[in-house]
Amino acid sequence: MPIACLCAVAAEAQERRLRDVSIETRNVFDQEEADNWFYRVLNYLHVPTKTEVVDRVVWFERGEPIDEDDVAQLERVLRRTRWFGEAEASLVDVGDDEVDLVIDTRDRFSLVAAGTLSFVGGEARVQGTLGELNLFGTGKSLVADFRRDDEDSRASVSYVDPQIWDGRHRLSLSGGSTDEGPFGSIDFRRPFWFREDPRSYGVNARFSESDADYFERGNTVASVPLDSVSASGFFTFAKGTISERETLGASFGIGRTEYEAARGVRAADIRVPGDTDTLTASLSASFDRVDEFRKVRQLDSLDFVEDLRLGVDGSIRGGAVLRAEDGRSTQFQPLASSGLRAALSPWDDTYVTAAASGSVRWYGDRPRGWSGSGALHVFNQSLPSQTLAASVTFDAAFESQDLPPLLTLGEDNGLRGYPAREFAGSRFVRLNLEDRIMTPVEILSFHVGLVGFFDAGWVHSTRTGLSMSDSITSAGFGIRIGSSNILGRRPLRIDFAWPLDEVRGEEYDFSISFASGQVFSFFGNSSIL
Repeated sequence: MPIACLCAVAAEAQERRLRDVSIETRNVFDQEEADNWFYRVLNYLHVPTKTEVVDRVVWFERGEPIDEDDVAQLERVLRRTRWFGEAEASLVDVGDDEVDLVIDTRDRFSLVAAGTLSFVGGEARVQGTLGELNLFGTGKSLVADFRRDDEDSRASVSYVDPQIWDGRHRLSLSGGSTDEGPFGSIDFRRPFWFREDPRSYGVNARFSESDADYFERGNTVASVPLDSVSASGFFTFAKGTISERETLGASFGIGRTEYEAARGVRAADIRVPGDTDTLTASLSASFDRVDEFRKVRQLDSLDFVEDLRLGVDGSIRGGAVLRAEDGRSTQFQPLASSGLRAALSPWDDTYVTAAASGSVRWYGDRPRGWSGSGALHVFNQSLPSQTLAASVTFDAAFESQDLPPLLTLGEDNGLRGYPAREFAGSRFVRLNLEDRIMTPVEILSFHVGLVGFFDAGWVHSTRTGLSMSDSITSAGFGIRIGSSNILGRRPLRIDFAWPLDEVRGEEYDFSISFASGQVFSFFGNSSIL
């Protein structure tokens, strides 16, 4: 075909315009699937998402140009909501350079009514939850939660409307109480809905009466009661395309924290600041380049379609905080932070993610507080029904004016086989190796996976004598249970772990942990009791 003809065909394809949008929302199970009482009961207890909720997600206007990249992006936006177990979109040619957009979604079960007993790292937690994540099919959520563990109790109620006002704004409300006192928050924002969305802004306010706890060998050895109240806001402008994007924004915040004296057997070791007022303002800029979007299964979830974004993004922030502490002079402290992330697929069926971030606040010629973190994750799916996965993470923190930070490591955050918060210090490294195996076992809509794992940790603590040369290791196996119909993207996990090291003269016993979500994921580390 002549070059001129090729150009004409390309131009014609680009000029296709949207005539109409057709939306079908389905229940948790299709009629042909609902062939037993369990599926029928779940469908009966669930109200399918209303079509107008999906229509508000669509940002295309009738008569505007649309192409396959736009449709693929819409699918990704729909899948990242917590309403759907599946979401598909396609274009249907209707002639005269016009197309119809056809959207087909299947809901996930959104009613939450459970009482659970979690046991992770020697810590038991009783939790009761009652709520609906897709209230009457409107996309709103209302959840009441009660939990009690070895440390304290907590009761809360939260409400989220992700499509308030014009459908592009989000309102979140939460409140409740703990053993230390009440807490509450309100957040109103307009998030970025899609890649070419030109603006985002928001405000929030919160208050709480709580304790800052310090641990040693999993036990609370000191706590600092504190009352805090804060308010903040931001606005961000963006420009670019689906593949390349830049943002420029500003943020501000004001807060007050009042402290009481530390208490506990190690109270004398904790430096407690005076009551502190802060006023913060900053500017930020970021870039985001996407080389490819890819759909995969069985990476972090079992049967849910995961959207992997391959590319690189980074951000930088600069500003200052005006800090006024009782008994000390008011200080104007510059602050800066930055972050960089990259995801790539260097070989077939192999994915690598790397991330690094840091922040610093200083006064005069000395830093007053800083933090740093890094992570490297590798996934390989070249073996049948298996994902070989590895993760290395690093975290460190320092603070000379506010409460001293404390980083912990244990079975509750990725070092399986050792009690929750067993090891505490100012910096740590964690290594996780897993072989995630997808089995053919399916019970009702639940898919079953297996995993073998090896964990290792290194913690620096001058108080307990641990150093980065002391390795703490464990090994074991686990069961993963996933259902896109009921659990969405997050599998349930049960891990059986054997500690391999004697630490500070103490031996540790075999342990079992129950949690949701993987210990580490494509771009993060998650471990929820």
